[in-house]
This record gives sequence, C-alpha cells and structure tokens, in this order.
Amino acid sequence: MANLPFGRRVGSHRVNADLYPAALREIARVLPGGGRAVLLTDDKRHFRETVQRTPLVRVIKEVVLARGGLHPSVYVITKRGR
Repeated sequence: MANLPFGRRVGSHRVNADLYPAALREIARVLPGGGRAVLLTDDKRHFRETVQRTPLVRVIKEVVLARGGLHPSVYVITKRGR
C-alpha cells in the first residue's frame, strides 16, 4: 500500500505528473503475477490519466474516502493480462 502525494499539502500536481508514471512502472516491475497494489491519492485526474497511458497496469477497484476535508480515492491495481 502506498499513500501517494495528493499535490495539495505535500508535493504538487506538477511533481505528481513525473512521480505517478515512475511509481506505476516500478509497481508493474515488482508486482508478481496476480498481485495487487493499493494506492491512496486525491490527485485523481493525474492518477487516472497516468493509468490510461500506462499499458502495464489497470485499476480493478476504486473506493472514495472522506479524510481531513478531502475525498481521496483508494485504487487497487494489478498488471494487465497479456
């Protein structure tokens, strides 16, 4: 599980634009077949766009939370089938 920077209190949307693709590539590299990763972020637009551009992973579940006045999402991702 990873609590990714939201781009509000920590980090920025600009930094996330570089961080999220790198994080997803690394997750795809180390995730075993059938494995899942759980990620938390409020920078939903950047995260969703990054997943769409990353052919290695896909979102299998999203859950929206209420946390500190924000509404981040928890994403469960897995490797795309070949």
